[in-house]
Amino acid sequence: MSILIKTTEDQSFWIDVDGSKFLACPITSTRDSQIAKKHTKYKNGFPTPDQAKIRTDKFQETIQDWRNVKDVDDNDVPFSDELRDKFAKYNPDHAWRILRAAEQHDVDQQDEENKGLGKRSTGKKLK
Repeated sequence: MSILIKTTEDQSFWIDVDGSKFLACPITSTRDSQIAKKHTKYKNGFPTPDQAKIRTDKFQETIQDWRNVKDVDDNDVPFSDELRDKFAKYNPDHAWRILRAAEQHDVDQQDEENKGLGKRSTGKKLK
């Protein structure tokens, strides 16, 4: 077994959230930091991040497509960049849940890949 890494954006995965499917390609930790920095102001020397803008940018970069998304009148909502942006803006709680599900999927996938590697180190020196 080896480390599986993404080398292109098209190496995405589908996640299911409440019966809707979302094509996700989580951003890198470097990009995550850039987004946070972009939307953080300093007041009296303390950082004040604008969480809504951070989540919106992350959602826009992470979600590439969707299936079975409906509006409040039960009409299908086709995917487009414009509608994805409106989704994030007008449904921030749903967008955040979807982002967390995408990030958790990456963690679960890595845990599954590591199952056969043995126990974690205890930190004790071997003799």
